This record gives sequence, structure tokens and C-alpha cells, in this order.
Amino acid sequence: YALGFTYLSDQDYLIQGDLLYTKKQDAAIYLETARTQSGTAPDGRPTFTGSNSTYILSNVAGNSGDATTLSLAVSKEFDNGIDMTFAYAYNDSKDVNPMTSSVAGSNYNNFATFDPNNPGTAVSNYNIPNRFTLNLSYSAELIAGYDTRFSMFATANEGRGMSYTFEEGIDGYFGDGNANGRQLVYIPTENDANVVYGPDFDLAAFNAFIADEGLTRGEIMRRNSVNGDWWTKVDVRISQELPAFHKDHRASAFFVIENLGNLLNDEWGVLKQGNFVSEEVVEASVNDAGQYVYEAYLPAGQRDGVVNGASQWEVRVGVNYRF
Repeated sequence: YALGFTYLSDQDYLIQGDLLYTKKQDAAIYLETARTQSGTAPDGRPTFTGSNSTYILSNVAGNSGDATTLSLAVSKEFDNGIDMTFAYAYNDSKDVNPMTSSVAGSNYNNFATFDPNNPGTAVSNYNIPNRFTLNLSYSAELIAGYDTRFSMFATANEGRGMSYTFEEGIDGYFGDGNANGRQLVYIPTENDANVVYGPDFDLAAFNAFIADEGLTRGEIMRRNSVNGDWWTKVDVRISQELPAFHKDHRASAFFVIENLGNLLNDEWGVLKQGNFVSEEVVEASVNDAGQYVYEAYLPAGQRDGVVNGASQWEVRVGVNYRF
């Protein structure tokens, strides 16, 4: 379903908006049908037995998820040569299997879950909830007859969703043999009967982490239910028209800086986000009494993974000649 509008004010401000709602049906999912439920973990999630690597491409039974996107933009061309566009986009997208890869095994294993054959809907791996953009440009003839243009594009967006999980050593207990630490962590209550703590577990740091991330106690964390840090990036471009060798030809020179903030300060313009699948935060096992034993809190790496390509500054200088 799509709804949009365009409005031009008396002051020549162009205001545009779009609302898009998508309901997914019979979405694709990979299953390991050889796995059967053998029991229940302390927090209620299923445990499995059965062979690995027998994958079937199927369709989600029931709710496949949905997506809501809202975008708003305001534009104005001023008489003094300045053009401006300011925009905002909101997105809320849920899916069952994010289909992160190109082969069956990776698509089955490379997402955080507590029940790989019936993961349910959760925030999509690709969802960016909030984004602001600003586009400014100024055009003038600093050289008579040849246009000079200064442009700036800035974007600020909330980070993608992140998932916190158990360390992969407990995957065998869950019967999720190929998981590599994708089982979503259980967030205990203050005096949770389902959890005991080992002598080396830093409970104070773990409780501070729960509070800082706003995690709900007494339940398994939901996939991608917390977001990475905001990221801001500013690009600038200067272009200058030049004389050409023929009246039908066009020549120009350009100077571009991508990620100006990072050029000025190596702590600005840096994109940080969690690992591809999840961040492992708790090393755990299960004792004979059927309780989780939280043996170690693993704080390293949370939110600190730098995406190098997006975070680096770049300067380009060149000449364009069109004929």
C-alpha cells in the first residue's frame, strides 16, 4: 500500500511525503527437517537432536513479517543560487529469515535466533530505523560564462539492529551444531531461579550492560532489538566548468572530499556496528539441576566493530571532458 503527497507553498517550498506499507506472504526460509525437538532449555527454548546440513528451501508458515516506511522532504531553490533539500526517513521492517548469504547452509545459520526451524518474526538485519539527510548546493559564475558549484551532502542515521547471544560453546547443548554462537542470550531477573553464576562471572558489569542496553529481564533477547550507534557522514564537492575544444563539448574540473569529518578528526564519521550475526556476551553451560551456569561475561567488541570502508575519508581530484 502506498500513499504520497506533494505540496508547493506560496514561498516555493516543495514539500513531499510518502508512506509505504508492505505485507510479506509465504517468505522464503531454510529448514533442517532432520532436526527434532528433544527437550526444553531453562528459559523455555527448544533443544534439538538430529543430523546437520540437510537443508530444505521452504516457505514461512504463518506471519512472514511486514515493513512500514515513511519519508518526508522539504526542498527550496533560492534566488541567490542556493538549493536546499532536507529529508527524513523512518523504517520498521520485520522478517523471519533475513537470507544473509548465497548458499543454503549460510542462510540457515547466519542469523541470531533461539529456534532455528521456527524463528518467528523479528527486526530485519537490514532495517535502519531513522535517517536524516541534508543536501546543499550553491551555484555562481566566479569565472564569467562558466558555472562554479559548491555542494554538500550530509547524512545521519541510527545504527542497524544488533543481537546479543551466548558464546558458541553452548551450541551443542541446544543441538544447534552449526550455529557459531547465534543462540540469543537469556536476560535473567535479579534473583532468577533459572540462572546461577560461576566464580569468575562479573555480575556487576553484566547488570550495567543490561541497564545500558535497555534489555528486558526474564526473557530471551529478541533479535536485533537494540540499535547500533548513530553515524554521521558529510561529503563535499566543488566543480568548475572549463573551456572546451569544441562548442558542443563540455569540460569541468572537480574536487571531492568524502567523509569530511573523518578527515578533520579521526574520531568523527566512524561507522561502528555489531558483528555480522551477533555479539557473544555470555559464556554459559547447563548444570544437572537444569539451570544455566553463567561462567563468564564477554564485554569485548560490543558496538566497537568499525566498518573501515564507510569510515575512511577520501579525496579525489579530476577533470571531466564530454564530447
